[in-house]
Amino acid sequence: MLDFKNWNSLLKNILYVLGIVMIYFIINYLSVYLLPFFLATVAAYIINPFVKFIQYKLKFKNRVISVLTVFILIAIILSTLVYLIGPYIINEIRFSADLITHYFQESSKSPDSFTTLLIKQFNKIVNPEFLQSLVTETNINKYAEDLVITIWNSFMKIFGIFESIFIVITFILYLLFILVYYDEFSNNWQRYIPPIYRKNAIMVFEDLEKSMKIYFRGQSKIVVLLCILFAIGFKIIGLPLAILLGVITGIANFIPYLQLAMIPPALLLTSIQALENGTPFWQEALLVLAVFAVVQLIQDTILVPKILGGETGLNPAIILLALSIFGGLFGLVGMLVALPVSTVLIKYYQRYILKET
Repeated sequence: MLDFKNWNSLLKNILYVLGIVMIYFIINYLSVYLLPFFLATVAAYIINPFVKFIQYKLKFKNRVISVLTVFILIAIILSTLVYLIGPYIINEIRFSADLITHYFQESSKSPDSFTTLLIKQFNKIVNPEFLQSLVTETNINKYAEDLVITIWNSFMKIFGIFESIFIVITFILYLLFILVYYDEFSNNWQRYIPPIYRKNAIMVFEDLEKSMKIYFRGQSKIVVLLCILFAIGFKIIGLPLAILLGVITGIANFIPYLQLAMIPPALLLTSIQALENGTPFWQEALLVLAVFAVVQLIQDTILVPKILGGETGLNPAIILLALSIFGGLFGLVGMLVALPVSTVLIKYYQRYILKET
């Protein structure tokens, strides 16, 4: 039979669990609004060393001027990339559009082409009597309702575009203010923790910060190498927009295995390549999948062990499990922090549960 102290301890543990569950539901409910702030915090964490370099090494002194200088440098770099890569992308898009147009024009001239057969079949089904039956009072009313719904959906899409623009602007403002007050908060955040929890909170924060540094530093090197490998691979097989697609695919790997989401766009470009070369689609698709497979093999067997090495101690199975759990619980934000947090949790389990040094 439990005595009063045991009941009190059990009640505290239940309250802790309920508090964690309630915090999770609150964060999950507010995730859309918290996402810009969290992404801005992560971006500020990555950019802050450059701000400190400008502020202290180049002796700009003023923090605001140092932050604005970094923003200007980032804008110059992005503008230069757009200036250099933009014409290439535009030419590739124009070439692809001309190729598709030429394909359909040539297909329509052939009596046995798929397009011609489709038009003939349509003419057999859709005759004047059938078209006249569609124009009735009931159908006209239904068409009017569908038109109103379509217009409403169009307005909602436009609203979604404005909402996206608002999120981007909010992200930039968050990033600016967090960078300006970064040092002030990082030096005084301990004061906001109750003294009874301060020691443990500092320990967890320092372990997370160390894990984040290891992960982002190593993952940044891997991402740069993957951008090069994917761009070279797509260029070798002659894929349209090879360099752009390779860079985007490599950057997507900031969240491990997210580069696999780029396979559908790559296959879409493969269909254009098949039209250009006059080869079967499946043959070109196999080449694209081979590039993904080879780069993934290089990443898992060479890049990750050599660059991240034993710092994280996570094998591919644990990585997939962590990404699945954190992604399911917290979405994109969860996938972004899944590996650093998992590293810390595993080390705590080894230290306090298994009693390993």
